[in-house]
Amino acid sequence: MEAQENIFTPLLNDQLSKIKVLSYKELLENKSFSGLGLHHRKVTGVTYPKNSTEVQHIISTAAENKTPIYPVSCGRNWGYGKSCPPKTGCIVLDMHKMNRISDFDPVLGSVEIEPGVTQGQLANFLKNTDWMMDCTGAGPNTSIIGNILERGFGHSPLGYRVRHFAVTELILSNGSVYNLSSPGQYVGRIGLSAGIHEIFTQNNIGVVTKIRLELNPRPECSLRCIIKLKDHSAISEYINAMRELKSEGTVDALPHIGNHYRMLGMFSQFDFANWDTKTGSNQYDINNLLNKFNISPWMATFSIFGNTSVAKAKAKRVRQRLNKIAAVYTIPYSLFQKVQSLANWLSSNASWIPKIDTANNKITEISKAMGIFEGIPDNVALKGCYWRHRNSKPQQELDPIDNGCGFFWLAPSLPMIGKDVEKCLSITEYEFKQAGFEMAVTLTAVTSRLCQAIISLYYDTSNYDETKLAHETIKKLRKKYVELGWMPYRRAVDEMPLNDGLEQDALSLRKIIKQAMDPKNTIAPGRYEC
Repeated sequence: MEAQENIFTPLLNDQLSKIKVLSYKELLENKSFSGLGLHHRKVTGVTYPKNSTEVQHIISTAAENKTPIYPVSCGRNWGYGKSCPPKTGCIVLDMHKMNRISDFDPVLGSVEIEPGVTQGQLANFLKNTDWMMDCTGAGPNTSIIGNILERGFGHSPLGYRVRHFAVTELILSNGSVYNLSSPGQYVGRIGLSAGIHEIFTQNNIGVVTKIRLELNPRPECSLRCIIKLKDHSAISEYINAMRELKSEGTVDALPHIGNHYRMLGMFSQFDFANWDTKTGSNQYDINNLLNKFNISPWMATFSIFGNTSVAKAKAKRVRQRLNKIAAVYTIPYSLFQKVQSLANWLSSNASWIPKIDTANNKITEISKAMGIFEGIPDNVALKGCYWRHRNSKPQQELDPIDNGCGFFWLAPSLPMIGKDVEKCLSITEYEFKQAGFEMAVTLTAVTSRLCQAIISLYYDTSNYDETKLAHETIKKLRKKYVELGWMPYRRAVDEMPLNDGLEQDALSLRKIIKQAMDPKNTIAPGRYEC
């Protein structure tokens, strides 16, 4: 994403002059680009409102001056375009400074938040309460509202996030502020606004500035179910089994299962010294790495919460259903915490033990990964984005786009039927192998009917030919998925405006709503529209 100088000047009236605007030089240093290889868009500037009143002034003034704005929460829409608009000439409305947490209900378990509230911030806020948030693998510095409005999903029983929130404040393009919360204590979506909330997801008809988020109660018993499939071909039977377990209510969380490349990416990287980027990794070396890190063809982890006897009964049922195709382990989360404490103590007090620091680091990584299911966000899942990055992974702060990683995320929505999922994987793997890329996949049983695939294509951003090939491969797969009826649950900005002929009736209705609510096309032109 590139910035142009001086275009923003006409908007510097009394209202907008109060908001900081990045200069051209500052914007480039801020590295605000899409992360989608060849996709770049010029922007007019960036503003950082601190409250809803400032947002209201910015939007209404922009509409008067016929200058479009592009709202982002924290700008970390990784894999789908970060903070880059679909069209040129927008003012990026970055709301990360609007980070207030308010109106926490400790009895029914809900909280009101602004766009800049991150997963890490809310997790810390809830630390000493009886409640915990649903958490995604996007890391502690990502916006909760941003993810929900993109219809993202997490891991817990509230992981299908769009079903567990309500818009409490939004601003339209004319500056009008609307409050959709019902009077009294929040008990879910009720009243005349009950069916309106999701209209503002994956849309460009208003700017959401506050939502009410539902929380998970901290359970009496918290188990981690770890599943290691014995063979690649067992994925079909796993999907069918998980459909059954979800349907009967045994599994109420959102189980994620990753293939060997998805798991390996968290521990290792592409060996540029010994592998050919045009043909992909060396299978002999990959097998050695899988053995080294004890990674199976497919590995799943999910939580089982609740009363101790109920949780144990559910874990027993999962083992019975999957034991023919997988090794199944159910481990109390408290045990991971105890092992972590012991490893920390040994690392500090028994440094003479061989490789104690290495063991402690590995235990720490596992413990952090398990904490995600407890509403404690971590960057461990983002490490896979560095698979074809030529430098080592950073140890702490992970912003894969700013650090130059190349990756696309494809998101076909599949039926929870084993043969259909297997067909998608086969088609995808063929295209990846033809192009010389390694296919990293996560499959999530969102419901007993919906299997959400997240397919990662990693490429070397320093290699133009490889970047171009990644684009071509992604484009080809997107087309195939649509032809087969596997609609994407989420679209990247390099696809927008949407002109692939997909879902034309829905786009037509959205256009009618857009014209009625934003007649000057001020808010995010081109986003989720034709």
